[in-house]
Amino acid sequence: MLPVVYDSTSDVGIWRQRLINGLDGIIADGGTVDATKSLVPTSFFLAYQGQNDADVMRRLGRICRGSDLVAERTGKESGKASGKLQPRSDGRLRVGFLSAYFRDHTIGRLNLGRIQHLDRTKFEVTVLSASGRNDAVSAQFRSAADRYRQIPRDVAAARTAIADQDLDVLIFADVGMDSLTATLAWSRMAPVQCVTWGHPDTTGSPYLDYFLSSELLETPDADAHYSEQLVRLPLLATYFERPSFNGKPQATASHNARKSHHLQRGLTSPGSPLNDTAHTYVCPQTLFKFHPDFDEILAGILNADPLAEIVLLEGRVSHWTNRLKQRFEKTLPGGTSRVHFLPAMPRDEFMNLLATADVILDPLHFGGGHTSYEALAVGTPVVTLPGEFLRSRITQALYRKLEFTDMIVASPQQYIETAVRLGTDRSARDRVSASILELCPILFDDPQEVRCLETWLWSLAES
Repeated sequence: MLPVVYDSTSDVGIWRQRLINGLDGIIADGGTVDATKSLVPTSFFLAYQGQNDADVMRRLGRICRGSDLVAERTGKESGKASGKLQPRSDGRLRVGFLSAYFRDHTIGRLNLGRIQHLDRTKFEVTVLSASGRNDAVSAQFRSAADRYRQIPRDVAAARTAIADQDLDVLIFADVGMDSLTATLAWSRMAPVQCVTWGHPDTTGSPYLDYFLSSELLETPDADAHYSEQLVRLPLLATYFERPSFNGKPQATASHNARKSHHLQRGLTSPGSPLNDTAHTYVCPQTLFKFHPDFDEILAGILNADPLAEIVLLEGRVSHWTNRLKQRFEKTLPGGTSRVHFLPAMPRDEFMNLLATADVILDPLHFGGGHTSYEALAVGTPVVTLPGEFLRSRITQALYRKLEFTDMIVASPQQYIETAVRLGTDRSARDRVSASILELCPILFDDPQEVRCLETWLWSLAES
């Protein structure tokens, strides 16, 4: 329905209007999809257009029709309007977490700690995995759960399997990344249902009661961005384990030594002029995060720093990389020879890339999350320009938790100036890096992240 890489900002608007017109046409014709039986395609790429998706997703809500299995089974009203939850005979609430990515994946790493550390005197935790893929991280989910259930990849069977768990609260770790869980979001399988920011966009579903976000992530007027009731937790509720670097919890070698090692390992594109004198500006994000508005910043960095080399990652599909290169030929005139695409690499090499970079560039409109945690863990500065929506505000939320806001900028021009100062002034870059390394333990292994989630969950049962 939508392209992965857009040709221009106006192209974004054309495709968005095309989608809206199509949805309006289906609504006018009375067309519907039975989301109790049929898979609904995800709206994954919509979030990368950098606009408020609430009205578009509500349109989808007029087409996708699910049902309330809780009301059908109990004959009682469910949802947030039905009153307080009642703890079970053991004094606990029964909470379920649902995703197709409870494995070695961003969603897995964002959720494992919160599931491991939820207070079992108050909560019984059920992990609902909508994927058959198994690895070391999925094994940790199995060990952490009070109950672990494999959900069938069939809509009707999955709805029944989840409803059979007799949950009090069902938390969708992400909606919009997987077709089955996106479809299940159009049904009610627990009295209270929530979604959180694994995919940071609203769902449009009348059966998702709350969107779990944070005071650190949202603007004052952000309620208008969601079809769900927005919950601003005091922290991000993630309990993120500090990532390792070469088997160690943080970078210990000097930046120059790491950079020399990185270049010797050949982690550059064939024929790249990268060397010890180049200033490396790395944006290690998937290519659908490269909104055309971001090209102004990339061009500004290349113009301001003659030694700048911008390092990106190839797309999962070669066509994506080629489309972006074609766009850069127009938007980065004379600078494309200094833009280099690296192939996919093992995790340790990726951490090496982050630690080697002079600067990490956070894209506009949809920035980094998991990658920003990793970059800060090795002391590499991430320049970020937060926008209106949650999906552009995760990096600034991490900085706000650190109480270190020097890398949060307010305009494209300030973004360019800040990045180039770090790229060209070694002493300034090292001072920032030292501050980040000193402060960043605050981001990791923090039990208060889970306590704030527990407090809110328990409020659903308090009189």
